[in-house]
Amino acid sequence: MDYFYTIAVLTGINLIAALGLHIITGMSGQFSLGHAAFMSIGAYTSAILTMHYDFSLFPSLIVGTIVSAILGYLISYPTTNLKGDYLALVTIGFGEIVRVILLNMKITNGALGMAGIPPYTTVEGVYLAVLIGILFIQLLKKSWFGRGLLAIRENEHAAIVMGIHVPQYKRLSFAIGSAFAGCSGVFYAHYLTFVSPGDLAMTKSIEILLFLIIGGLGYVRGAIIGTIIMTTLPEFLRFIQDYRTIVYGILLILLMLYRPDGIIGAIHPKKKWLPALFRRSKKTV
Repeated sequence: MDYFYTIAVLTGINLIAALGLHIITGMSGQFSLGHAAFMSIGAYTSAILTMHYDFSLFPSLIVGTIVSAILGYLISYPTTNLKGDYLALVTIGFGEIVRVILLNMKITNGALGMAGIPPYTTVEGVYLAVLIGILFIQLLKKSWFGRGLLAIRENEHAAIVMGIHVPQYKRLSFAIGSAFAGCSGVFYAHYLTFVSPGDLAMTKSIEILLFLIIGGLGYVRGAIIGTIIMTTLPEFLRFIQDYRTIVYGILLILLMLYRPDGIIGAIHPKKKWLPALFRRSKKTV
């Protein structure tokens, strides 16, 4: 029972982070590879508050989420005009800055990490946050702000012509997505009761991005399905543990070749969107 409980909790935690990246990448079209850095910020903020200042889960969750949102907004401010690979490189650099800072702070215990974090996380709390997050995104998509993000994703120049303040929309979407990541990090720290700078490195950011790509980039259902598959799949591949990475690579290659819009995108009746990074280039004569 404990085994399946752990898988359920980790799936929910990953799903909160994936929903945040869905807002940044799937809705506004910003290609970020620093999502795990905001998980680290939320995790360490909450761990410090609960271990050193006797905070309970809820206030530390609020503070960790807000701190991640503020830093997300600040990092997006100078990168508003960056797109594609350039934005990805900046977010990678930000992730490394966060990791190095955490490694050199006394209060975070450096490379040894923080152990003995109160085990406040429960499966009920995680999935309540998941439900709130899904409801929030559905309402966001129907709002003027959400429609503005979708317009920016599809055609930024046309969005500008229609009077949308593109830089501000991008900053706010980055802040909201970072808040989701911070919330996910708080639950992560208080479930494992340990967190270190290496736990939430760039590989975790890539993993979260894969959740969206496999499920279907731009679809909430895609984020949900991709996260469930990629969180539970390693458990089914334990019998080939030494070759799991090879299996992931093969599955991803096959998906990009035959289902480039992901699982949900492949069966969706409407025209799909993918960032230029994953779209095959067309030669013109």
